[in-house]
Amino acid sequence: KNSLMTNGHGGHQHFNASAEPARYLVLRYGNPFFGAPGKPKVRPPHEDTGQIDFEDEDPRIRALFEEECAKRGVKSEMAPA
Repeated sequence: KNSLMTNGHGGHQHFNASAEPARYLVLRYGNPFFGAPGKPKVRPPHEDTGQIDFEDEDPRIRALFEEECAKRGVKSEMAPA
């Protein structure tokens, strides 16, 4: 139920360390890539999506997530690293 946002081109991540399900909605108003005439609304899989794959993620991120889940009595459902 918390989030961290950065301005500019900084990155951010969404984590749900709660027992409650979460849904994330992204609104991209003003971004010329999304919904612009003549532009695709979804990037092809071969293009950079800006997402960090699990194998490339800093292991401290997962450790922190697992720690936060444990504090709340929530079992992480992520596949083993």
